[in-house]
Amino acid sequence: MKWIFLSLGIFLGLLSGAASFLLYEQSHTNRTDDGILFSGKVFYDSGDTASYPTIVISGTLTGTGLLYPNNTRVISCEQQINFCSVSSVDQIGPNQIGRMDAPLPYPIKKWDEHEVIATDDDATVILCYRTTITIDRKQKTLLWVEEPINQTRPSCKNAETTIRKYSIEDSPGWKRMRETLEKK
Repeated sequence: MKWIFLSLGIFLGLLSGAASFLLYEQSHTNRTDDGILFSGKVFYDSGDTASYPTIVISGTLTGTGLLYPNNTRVISCEQQINFCSVSSVDQIGPNQIGRMDAPLPYPIKKWDEHEVIATDDDATVILCYRTTITIDRKQKTLLWVEEPINQTRPSCKNAETTIRKYSIEDSPGWKRMRETLEKK
């Protein structure tokens, strides 16, 4: 009788262990766009002769090393107030998006007919990296660069030291949908 209970216990233990492993694997699989489809890339430039010169670019911030690869960003640059504002939302899990971030201001350092450059120089007093946003008006592209700074500060001793470069593109789901339509 003891052997039956022991065998049953071992069998149930193995079964629950296997089930736990499968659930763990399923919940920790790297899903970049599971069930959430953000919009495609959009670029708008009112031109410098408009009464309120504005450039807006939105889409997915893409590149190596992003914590949340399925995301959407809106970067709105306004010449009269001399700022670019960045708002964002990220997918944080299967069928889940995080909270929409409040707009972050980036002072514009350069605005001409070719490009707009904004950076968070004011925030570098406390941060371990600087973000520079460059919008190429002719190519309708955006380059987002994060570079390490303040590396000698004690608070930055364990900070990442690589330069990260990202661009705004269509979301992964949008790209997949377009590829599917092109195959038909």
